[in-house]
Amino acid sequence: MGSWLIQLRRIHLRGWRAAPLALASAVGGITIGTALVVATQLLTASLSAPFDSLPARAGALGELIEVRPVVADRLGDRLVDSLSRVSGVDGVARLAVQPSVHGGPTLRLALRADPSVLPALTEASLGEARVDPVADPATLNGSNAAGEPYWSVAYVRPASAVDRDRVVAALASALGDRAEVGDPAPVIPPSIVTVRDALSSLAAGGVFIGALIAINTLVLVIGARVPTYATAAVLGVTRRRVLGGVALEGAAIGLIGGLLAIPVGLGLGAVLVDRFGESILAGSGVDLHLVVAPIALLGAPSTGALLGAAATVLAARRPLRRPLDQLGGVVDRTRPAALPGWIAPVGAALIAVATGLMAAVGSGRVTVKASQVALVWGALGLAAVGVWAVPRAALAVTAALDGRSPAPARLVAAEVRRVPMRLAVVVSTLGLAAGMAAAFAGLAELAPSTLANSFEHRLGAGGRLVAAARPWDPRFASLAPPGAEVAAPEGQPRWRALLPSATEPRLIIAIDAEPTSVAVHLRADDPTSVAAALADGQVALTSIAAHRLGVGVGDVVEVPAIDGPASVRVAAVVEVGLADDSTIGDWVVVAHDAATQRRWAPSLELVATDAMTAPAPAAAAGAHRYDRAGYRRATADGIGRYFHPFALTGWIYLAAAIVAAGNFLLLGVLARARERATLVVLGADVATDRRAVVWQALITAALALAMYLVSVVAFTGWLALSSRAFYGFQLQPALSLRATLVGAVVLLDGVFLASIRPWLATTIPDAGPALRAE
Repeated sequence: MGSWLIQLRRIHLRGWRAAPLALASAVGGITIGTALVVATQLLTASLSAPFDSLPARAGALGELIEVRPVVADRLGDRLVDSLSRVSGVDGVARLAVQPSVHGGPTLRLALRADPSVLPALTEASLGEARVDPVADPATLNGSNAAGEPYWSVAYVRPASAVDRDRVVAALASALGDRAEVGDPAPVIPPSIVTVRDALSSLAAGGVFIGALIAINTLVLVIGARVPTYATAAVLGVTRRRVLGGVALEGAAIGLIGGLLAIPVGLGLGAVLVDRFGESILAGSGVDLHLVVAPIALLGAPSTGALLGAAATVLAARRPLRRPLDQLGGVVDRTRPAALPGWIAPVGAALIAVATGLMAAVGSGRVTVKASQVALVWGALGLAAVGVWAVPRAALAVTAALDGRSPAPARLVAAEVRRVPMRLAVVVSTLGLAAGMAAAFAGLAELAPSTLANSFEHRLGAGGRLVAAARPWDPRFASLAPPGAEVAAPEGQPRWRALLPSATEPRLIIAIDAEPTSVAVHLRADDPTSVAAALADGQVALTSIAAHRLGVGVGDVVEVPAIDGPASVRVAAVVEVGLADDSTIGDWVVVAHDAATQRRWAPSLELVATDAMTAPAPAAAAGAHRYDRAGYRRATADGIGRYFHPFALTGWIYLAAAIVAAGNFLLLGVLARARERATLVVLGADVATDRRAVVWQALITAALALAMYLVSVVAFTGWLALSSRAFYGFQLQPALSLRATLVGAVVLLDGVFLASIRPWLATTIPDAGPALRAE
């Protein structure tokens, strides 16, 4: 043990004491990489937390059983009354979620509960929402023809002496297809489901980029010290011992970096949560706060240690197979031609698969969750193609420069040959992070144009739109006061009910069964025949709904309804006409009549009028009214609130990648310390090495810019392909010139700043220590 500790100190620790700059770079790389992992984990946990507050806490008490309607917020009062008569039930509580449109940005939870259930709900955290007792049940969520109020959810408390599973089975038998029974679960608005699914892809990207930064930095640092390990191996130290010491080096550095990543990750997480919360949930009555998951913080040091150990062993394992080859300072000699030949075709295949998956998501052939896999696979495909192309392109550029200034060109070419994989990874990370940020920022500018064009095409330049809520408001609200009878207003009204699901929510859209209304709200080949079919009790499906239900024109399909499934015939497959922010492209379109009201009780959500019709007089006071210009401004603000946090996340990833690029350039200079000292002794000046650093930075910037342009086109195209399933309308695959230019400028400026530190590090005041080192 004593000899092993002496070996560890002399071979592994003393080298770090002699190279504090390399040690700081290694710790910094681990810190930044691990902090990205921590921040994305905290953001993911924080986004769902407000919606988990009541049901998750109540369920944790192990007392309550949840009864949730198959049509959102349409649980009949008499049906809830009948639950009290089910064998084994001790008490029932009813809860109505009341999004307030007219009374300000609040969320009201109206509660009526038996005394036996109330303590459990009181102990549960209700977040920021206000809880009120119910004075008049008829004011809740509308009411049916008999004046019976609807509730959002019911909680049942089983008797203490009765088996809980038996009560669940009895409730399920009594309710049939009218409601679902199970453990309390959160109700997340569809717009937030969309954010959560997209965020999962970003979290995967953050982990991916963070791991790359951490591993790439340590591989470079350890690669520069391979001659020391090779010398120890030649002198008799076993390869296993050397690798064990190398792994301990990496684990120790990773542990330090992981500890430092905790405050950095908390800061990044707080910024992201604040941006997401203020942007996406603004006005919903739900506040987003940073949820600090202990596992994320405790896992930071262990994640850093694991990444450090893996990176160091990866860097030293192959060179130490032939230690004699490493004694001359030849480190990581890998020519670009030696890179695996399968990288490029595999990358191209991943890009093709991602594109196909995104198109399938947009058409409804696969679930929206497949988009997460598609984005990750697509990014990996782009990175793989970059790994193949970047070293070759870099060598081609240095060959072209060799005739003009051979000394710096050959130094850069030698560096590319020494670490082609690391260069490719750094360039790919820069390009992908910048491309993701610019794609989201660009879509925030392009989407309002799509919506404004749809507005003018359907309603004319003088059209008007009256809506219950602002664009991209996560609430589903009604233009009419709860419980009020609403006469069909002048214009083309649209009613909406929600069939919720964790992944594939569906909208019941009710419109007047007449050609003008069909022409405004739908894209159909023959609006007259579609209107006639709707009046006859048939339905129209959007293509996404048709694909997901597996039906076509003429088929009969069952759709969940308040009193049990409704069997309806499909008359037509249509598309969304008047593009809005429903965030769901899955529509079942029906005629608004007594049968529709009985089955789904849809709420009036918007009224569209053309230039020849006066604004709808029946719209409630406090509703939002838009002309074409106002709607464009409102949608720009709304979709901006939605996309800008994702763009901010991309910019943060880019900032981390810029730091990684600086580390790469700096560690390349440090790794050449002996060669640079030799050149100085032979008469070379520092200017040659500095020109080499500048050229390497320029080549890195040019290649990263090319990778950026490819990735911003790819990300924009993928998001456009899947947009109908996510947003309810087709985003046009076009680039925003301003966002693209901003991304390019930030990327180039970042590489310039990253090159300053390595440029300054090229000064060698005394060549002797460098020649005697290692």
